[in-house]
Parts: sequence; C-alpha cells; structure tokens
Amino acid sequence: MFLNINIFKIFIQILIIISVFILLITTNVKLVINNMKFYDYEFSKYEISKKTGIDQKELISVAKQIKDYFNNDEKFLKVSIWKNNVKIENLFNSKEILHMVDVKKLIRLVYIFQSISFIFLIIYLLIGFYLLKTKIFLIFNKLLFISSITIIIIIITVGLISFIGFEKVFLIFHQISFTNDLWQLNPRKDYLIAIFPEGFFFETTMLIAFLTLIECLFIFCITKLLKNSSNYAKLNKVMLI
Repeated sequence: MFLNINIFKIFIQILIIISVFILLITTNVKLVINNMKFYDYEFSKYEISKKTGIDQKELISVAKQIKDYFNNDEKFLKVSIWKNNVKIENLFNSKEILHMVDVKKLIRLVYIFQSISFIFLIIYLLIGFYLLKTKIFLIFNKLLFISSITIIIIIITVGLISFIGFEKVFLIFHQISFTNDLWQLNPRKDYLIAIFPEGFFFETTMLIAFLTLIECLFIFCITKLLKNSSNYAKLNKVMLI
C-alpha cells in the first residue's frame, strides 16, 4: 500500500513537470505565431517582397489573414491581396490550402494542450491546498525548481541538435506530423513556401526555445530564492514534524 502511494506521488510529480514544460512551450508557440512584428522582421530579413513580387504591406496582410485563420472556425484558408495593382482573391492553390487545414489542426492541438496543462496545474494546486494547506506551495516550489532544470537541459539539447541539423529535424517533424505529402511544396510555384522559407521556421523554433529558456531561468532563480528563504525553511521544518 505504501509502495503504491509512493508510485502515485512520483507519477503526479512527473505529470507536473511535463505539464509545466507543455504549458511554457505551447504558450510561447501561441505568442510567436500571433506576433505580427515577428512576421514583419522575417519578411524583411529574407527579402520575401523581392522574391515574390508582393509588397511588404501585402505580405503583412497575408500573415494577418493566416493568423486570423488559425484563430477562427473557418475550415479553409482564403487569403486575398493586391499584387501589381491586381486583386488576387485567393493567393494559395488547392494543395497549399489543404496543407493549411492540417497545419490548423496542429495549431489547435497546441491550444488544447496549453489549456489542459494549465487546468491540470490549477487543479493540482487547489486539491493540494485543500489536503495540505500551505504545504502544497512548498511542494510545488520544489517541483517547479526541478521542472526548470529539466526543461533547460531539454531545450539546450534540442536547440543544439536543431542548430546543427535543422533541415533533418524539420523533415522528421513533417513526416511525423502529417500523414500526406501536401507539405512538399515548390518555392518556384507555391507562394506558401516562398513566403515562409525554411529559415523562417528555423528562427521561429529558436525564438520559441529562447523564450522558454529565459522563462525557465526565471523560474529557477525564483524557486531557488524561495528555497533559501527563512519562511521556506520554517515550513519545511513543520512538514518534517
């Protein structure tokens, strides 16, 4: 019985660490894909306007319409822009549109996991507070401390792998995430890959990793300070009695 309780505690602790990791990653994914300034910077850096013949202003419009598509209930993406004083009702072809249906499913999955991880952590704290009162904050602080170290190691490892061989990582990601070949686009005739080249996704990944790393370092510092505080020591002493 005692062994089963310990196993259950370990299981919950692992779930907490996973939930913190998922919450941070999904939150940062959501922040980045909805940040118009990031798109503006990337379009300028990779000279997308020059390569596609689409004005920077219209490229921002493309990004905004895609962002809105991720956050609305429309099944199919429709992006209309002006190019060379001609109104294009739908910039993307049928293959690109169908691929974006798959991408939207992934984005929505990210949103769902963000909500689930957040709700799980809140429920854990509420139940813990009901059963253990303020002691739960001592336990949660310890779990956050462990989570921050674990996530920092994961982020640095994955970041280095991506930095060294992002093309391979990017390929594997697509092979795992999609069950069709709609993602295999041609930059010479498909606007989607021309507007969002591989470099864009590399820097998106690095930005998400960087934000997560900064957040984990912040959590590490805060939890470390709390662990070293006198109130923490007093509460820990009470728990041992």
